Amino acid sequence: MAPIAKELWELERKMAFEFGWADCIGPYSALPSPTSIRVLDIVPGTKDPIQCSFKIVDLDKLPVYIALSYTWGNPRTVLPPGEDVETDQEAMNKRYAILCGTQVIEISANCHNFMLQFQLFREKVHTTDNPLRFSAAEVQHIWIDAICINQDSVAERSSQVQIMDRIYRQAQKVIVWLGQEDALTREGFRTLALLARAADALHSSRKDTSDSLLSSIGTMANSPLLKSIGIPMISWKQWQAVVAMYRRAWFSRSWTIQEFALAREAIVMCGTLMSNWSLLSIPANFLVTTQWVNQIMLVETPGSTIEIPLWTPDPKLSSGEDLKTLSKTKNFVDAFYAPICELEGLNKLQSTVSRQRWGNSDTTIPLQAVLGILWKRLNTVPADCIYAYLGLVPKTSYQGLSVDYTRSTQETYVQATWAMMKSTGSLRILSHIENAEFRVLRDLPSWVPDYSVARTIRPLDPGRDFDLGGHSGCYFDASRGTLFDPITHDTLSRSLAVTGLFPTSIENLGYTSERSGWQHADVACLLHTWPLLKYIRHLPQDTFWRTLISDMDVWENSYPASNVSIRDLFGMCTFGLFRYHNAIERSQSAGNLSGTYIAAEKDRLRKAFETYTLLGREHRFLNALLAVEPNILFTINMSYEEIYQYIRGAIEKFVMTHLYHKSNNGVKYIVDMLQLAISGVYIHMNGRNLFTTTNKGFGKGPLSTRRGDEVWILRGGKVPYILRPLGNATYKLVGEAYMHGIMQGEAIVNREKEFKTLTLV
Repeated sequence: MAPIAKELWELERKMAFEFGWADCIGPYSALPSPTSIRVLDIVPGTKDPIQCSFKIVDLDKLPVYIALSYTWGNPRTVLPPGEDVETDQEAMNKRYAILCGTQVIEISANCHNFMLQFQLFREKVHTTDNPLRFSAAEVQHIWIDAICINQDSVAERSSQVQIMDRIYRQAQKVIVWLGQEDALTREGFRTLALLARAADALHSSRKDTSDSLLSSIGTMANSPLLKSIGIPMISWKQWQAVVAMYRRAWFSRSWTIQEFALAREAIVMCGTLMSNWSLLSIPANFLVTTQWVNQIMLVETPGSTIEIPLWTPDPKLSSGEDLKTLSKTKNFVDAFYAPICELEGLNKLQSTVSRQRWGNSDTTIPLQAVLGILWKRLNTVPADCIYAYLGLVPKTSYQGLSVDYTRSTQETYVQATWAMMKSTGSLRILSHIENAEFRVLRDLPSWVPDYSVARTIRPLDPGRDFDLGGHSGCYFDASRGTLFDPITHDTLSRSLAVTGLFPTSIENLGYTSERSGWQHADVACLLHTWPLLKYIRHLPQDTFWRTLISDMDVWENSYPASNVSIRDLFGMCTFGLFRYHNAIERSQSAGNLSGTYIAAEKDRLRKAFETYTLLGREHRFLNALLAVEPNILFTINMSYEEIYQYIRGAIEKFVMTHLYHKSNNGVKYIVDMLQLAISGVYIHMNGRNLFTTTNKGFGKGPLSTRRGDEVWILRGGKVPYILRPLGNATYKLVGEAYMHGIMQGEAIVNREKEFKTLTLV
């Protein structure tokens, strides 16, 4: 933009704000009705600047247009090896001026890149190079949020957000713009097509037994399935290209969820390349089915090592140049395939939502049902952590919540929480409360989740009873189907009156430290438990193991956990102790650590071993495997070397007895078992600590749980909650709890008259 033109543009904006003309800044005239939108007509062949014009249409009259789904910022989160992150970020931070009529609008670099590419694409609509069957009428007008909504008008933004679901639902097609292509993009498209072929072959020859399935798939480095359809081993660079594609920023944003899920037809566009959505979804589901997802993650960090190698690059297929690490522009929160599975699940949900939204159905899909799986999405505006998902559920799911960008974020979160509790007649949204130290908005009431914080723990109650997007529903019913009946109708009230039953209080806590965090779940579950051993010895059989995994089966994701899960957890601890011992030995041999440190590590190993033998005796695993006498299990005078030999013998017996009968896939089965067991404990224990209670109960709660906190069953809640007494029947909500033996309402049988009223603040 020329300096004089830019000064005039800035002057116009300042005058508009000063005199209250913000609704009509630049080319924006007032929209005539609540269902009106602007669509954009881009003048062909214009580049510097791009020229376009607006047309105001009414959604009730079913206009013909396509809609764009994209990210305002940098579309890439990983770059091909050799690209400079700072240079890329500088280029993507630039703003570009376009002409809308005679007025100037500034847009982001990613939006500008799309508009240039879209012009080239429109020229091909009349040619044979139009495999996705766009019509001339469809590409005449396009809706782009950053341009078609007056971003300087808070009132217009609020009103347009309320009809955002209609905008995307009524568009003839939705273009998913992933950004410009780079050195990995074409390789990524080709490799995804190969994986789609493999998925089709797997579906056609699917066997019933897990053994035959594992045998036919193999590993990434040696796959009979790929060989059977003529696909050679996929190289390191090809896998990097797949990861780079799935790591595009579009998959991590909140608004893109609604935009995709509501689309009649989604078309993927990356630079000059275009495809149907299936090119991304089918390979993602294939990677989950084959369990290659855990192996492919190593492509992002090729320097990482694990005990059993999952992926070793073939030098014949991967050059030294290929093995260079991808450049990351941001830290990753989720595995790359998770967003794909979530999008697929939400897309399938929309047929039900449509019937309820347009058919005036009394039933509803809770807003927290989708919030529970989408909380890690990114937003620029904190209120959009709520607003971005409203189009995915019927309006009956959030009655009482208004879209208002002038309201504070805290007030929006309070009102949204009230809306969800009233619409469902439940307190299930309380399970989404994070540990207090992770909150960003410190002045929220304790019972209102901070929706702007990416969740670090999986809630016991995700707010729904059905599976969605690869995430299981809730299997618990601690209050036996009771309903929450709100006393107040003030949707901005900061206090919450509830009724509940107080079964017990916290007496003792497990050991926690950052150094032995649950990311090392195979040993952490032993070390964290050690302070509670004298209590665990008296627990009913299986209580400890089932508490660790919330009684959820690590193989089938079902409830209650099978004995296979418990057996594999024991195997996980066996391998964990073995690795822990080897790490100590390596450190001692290297001589770079003090003798005091090594002695402390050996003491930790002994404590973990004592817990291990106790829990092994409970299930008679050690006796069955090693034929030892019970009194040996607690011989505290065993030497360090004897402990090692004991663990080594347990591994040999465990492998021979339980694993190698799995045909010729014994090693892969061991790996799968370890990964599932470790991830099961991590998922269910991350952000939580074990505790015992005054009534000899055993459970787990948030890390912020303290001695003296109380465990309550609240009407309308599916799980128990930990409350901190403040006096005068007033409490602070700490978070949800798991207590084995009361998760199906056992604690409230014949005690209805004992329920009391209390206030959460």
